[in-house]
Amino acid sequence: MHGLIETFTLPRWIEAKPGCIDGVGAWAKKFGTRAFVCTGRSAARKTGLLGRVEKSLKAESLEYEIFDSIPAEPLLEIAEQGAVLAKKKACDVFIGLGGGSVLDTVKLVAMLQENPLPAEDYQLGKRELTKSCKPVISIPMTAGTGSEATKVSVMTNPGLKVKKPIYSWEMVSTVALLDAEATVGLPPELTRDTGLDALGQAIEGYLSTAGNAITSAAGSRAVRLVRDNLPLAVADGKNIQARNNMLLASLLGGVAIAAGVGLGHEMAMALGSYKGLSHGLLVGVLTPWCLGANIGWADEKIAELAYQFRCPHREDPAQQARALVEELFEFGRQLDIPPSLGAIGISQKEIVPILEASKLSTNIKTNPRPLDDQVRKAVLEEAIKGEP
Repeated sequence: MHGLIETFTLPRWIEAKPGCIDGVGAWAKKFGTRAFVCTGRSAARKTGLLGRVEKSLKAESLEYEIFDSIPAEPLLEIAEQGAVLAKKKACDVFIGLGGGSVLDTVKLVAMLQENPLPAEDYQLGKRELTKSCKPVISIPMTAGTGSEATKVSVMTNPGLKVKKPIYSWEMVSTVALLDAEATVGLPPELTRDTGLDALGQAIEGYLSTAGNAITSAAGSRAVRLVRDNLPLAVADGKNIQARNNMLLASLLGGVAIAAGVGLGHEMAMALGSYKGLSHGLLVGVLTPWCLGANIGWADEKIAELAYQFRCPHREDPAQQARALVEELFEFGRQLDIPPSLGAIGISQKEIVPILEASKLSTNIKTNPRPLDDQVRKAVLEEAIKGEP
């Protein structure tokens, strides 16, 4: 039967307008009396965004604790440190100000207020997150992961040397504040890479074998928004309209991957664990290669996305699907994305350890084409050589 939707949720409130960060205090006051503010080590402070959050909290007479120890790659041990500190300070509302690393961390910190440590147990499936999550207000400073709308916290596990997700519908943010002003300071390269992550999520969520009407609508719209706005945001970081639209695309991409991601994100997770490279950059390089591997398995749906990406119309779905792959390669060239994995230092001899890292990192079951090591190996070989 078509139209069935498995358990699914979105942020309870979503606000998307320049300057909405200044209302974070009023939002926080709805849920508690002492805020725990998670952020990165420098960007939020240097840009003045953290100061605006503090001013808003003070205006509402809220006490708060700042936890600014979150690195670019989220670590389990840092999330645990935050969780212990927040509990010691009796914080009851949690604010994340930063990129995907910060937002993934604040969600887990809030979740660990009621669910016992160690966090690794949830990552390795030794036990489940069963208790409720404290209220979370997410303020993204990048337009990429859509973490404010996902049930996922992706954490690096240094012991296993792998990035691996933790899942719970309880972790979806209570409030998502999408303030274009918070992303204006993002450099062109990071704007590009995070935007390509949003595009990859939208495409893979749309094609997921577990998709539904909500995830499909979100993924479709996100593809169009990225196609039309990412080049503008990269060319002019102060383009508020483009920045706002990319934040919307990112959130919608996060909604789309509630249906599950595909081969591109599986390979990016493995490569990120193995090589320590930027996740967004890896997704940007891999997306057309991995999409090409799905031609013959989801041509009509890929053709639908080709329309959203403004590809010239072709009657045959397979031809239209191939046209989207070609347009994605061209889109990457326009944004100066490296044309292959080989161009960013990945060699054929590394394929076997990458495949091993993939087994530890994640196990994607929602890709249109069933995945095995033969499929993965073929895609990696092509993506390293750079010969479509």
